[in-house]
Amino acid sequence: MVSDLFDGFLSDESRVSKTTGMPIKPPDLEVIPPLVKWGNAAAGPYTWTAPSTKFFQMAAGVVSLPPNNRKGGLCAWSTLPHETAGHDILHADNGLLDELGNVVYNAIVTQMNNTFLANYWKQCIDEASADILGHLNGGPMIGMGLIVYFRGLMGGALRNVGYLPPADTHPVDILRGFMAATIVAQMPFPDAKGCLMRFYKKTLKDLKMISLYDPQTRQQYQFKPTSSNSISSDWQQRPLQRQN
Repeated sequence: MVSDLFDGFLSDESRVSKTTGMPIKPPDLEVIPPLVKWGNAAAGPYTWTAPSTKFFQMAAGVVSLPPNNRKGGLCAWSTLPHETAGHDILHADNGLLDELGNVVYNAIVTQMNNTFLANYWKQCIDEASADILGHLNGGPMIGMGLIVYFRGLMGGALRNVGYLPPADTHPVDILRGFMAATIVAQMPFPDAKGCLMRFYKKTLKDLKMISLYDPQTRQQYQFKPTSSNSISSDWQQRPLQRQN
């Protein structure tokens, strides 16, 4: 599965610009698919990207799943496109993540005039982009698999609470559900709109007040849902409550 996902990225047919028709140069750091292993169970699914493995004189990443997923936990396999078609591809070209982060930051500032959200998504660009690439390369059910996987990890519901980067560079679980729905809606297959509604319904079931915490300043930033299908871009800031 890992080899198939990454080989599609490397193929000559795929590496042609749809705008100019010209070939796209090979990646800077990774020119063969990642190796795979059954790794540390406590670490969950993860990848060591090419910039990390080059210190061992390797020309490939290493993608890992917990050993228990050999015989169970099928939805955990939904994370493989995120790791392989996401992180390993994003880190294979020098400067790509910075370029994506700047584009996203400028788009949010221009369209929403909200520097807080722009900074948040810029700092989450690695994980957010890996999600999007995983959906695009793995297909629509990857998003549903991730929603079920996160629910299983978190006791049955997507998290609405998380830390701000750099404490955690993953978007809050609930936002990842909405990202999946948005990407699926743009896929060119007949039931894309039906999938969109199923994704939204699954995600909206867990939607509450979204809170992001800054452990350095002990501030929390809250986003209020304004209707059944939208989230307010306004945010409130207040000191964190100390917990015993």
